[in-house]
Amino acid sequence: MEFVKWSAFELAAPELAGAGRRLIEGEHLAFLATLRRDGAPRLHPVSPVFAGGGVYLAIPPRSPKQHDLRRDGRYALHAPLGTDDEEFVINGVGKLDATEATLALVRQAASHTIRETDVIVELLIERCHWGIWEFVGQPNTQPIYRRWPGQA
Repeated sequence: MEFVKWSAFELAAPELAGAGRRLIEGEHLAFLATLRRDGAPRLHPVSPVFAGGGVYLAIPPRSPKQHDLRRDGRYALHAPLGTDDEEFVINGVGKLDATEATLALVRQAASHTIRETDVIVELLIERCHWGIWEFVGQPNTQPIYRRWPGQA
């Protein structure tokens, strides 16, 4: 399994990355799924920040999501639905980055407040799923899906 930064994903699949960024930045919101200690899924609303070729989260230090990511970095990030139920989800691992340079980069790019005490996590990407429904509300409604890397 290979995990890549947002910039590498964007180079490899520019249409998918563009759709995902449009959906996430349009609402300044996404939904992060992590794994609890007992293996159960946990869902969190988050405000991802695109900065310096990466996609980051700034997480309060007492938040369950940062504890989940420290223990088991696997995540799924789902954008809000777009027109015609357009959907976008990336999966991968979250990598904690405690450097001052990364904190400054994320703070500068963010449209919301990032505190000095926030835990900065870069979301590295393993795969992506995008979909949209064609002919919504008609008898021939059908999904169109694209995946990266390829069909798996």
